[in-house]
Amino acid sequence: IHRCKTCKKLGVKLDKLALQHADWVNQDGAVVREGQMRFASVEWEEGRELCRSLGIRQVPNIHIYSGGTKVQDFVCLPTDFQRLQGYVQYYLDKQERDRKQRETAFEETLDRGRELIQTTLAEEKVEKKTKLY
Repeated sequence: IHRCKTCKKLGVKLDKLALQHADWVNQDGAVVREGQMRFASVEWEEGRELCRSLGIRQVPNIHIYSGGTKVQDFVCLPTDFQRLQGYVQYYLDKQERDRKQRETAFEETLDRGRELIQTTLAEEKVEKKTKLY
């Protein structure tokens, strides 16, 4: 529940963004659809200590984490929402690039393994032929 008008306006936009990209969770807390990222919000009055521990001095404030590390934080007014959307798209694209890079590296490792097996089998074949003569 957002109390200030600015947070309420931003909250509506964040909820729509989360519907597009976040996990969907049922009432029991179980993930029913896995999303591309996670969203969380903290009400200032109820989470004051947490906000202070995160260095939040002004609300609404956005923190973006990637791999457990904070990579962005900024005050985000509803008029700055496009900036947030840009960051979200950047990190979604980065996530996809990283996934493709891991896939490529895995495929290259498989190819090297296949080549090694073929080389080893070919060498064994040559050794067997030379032993026969």
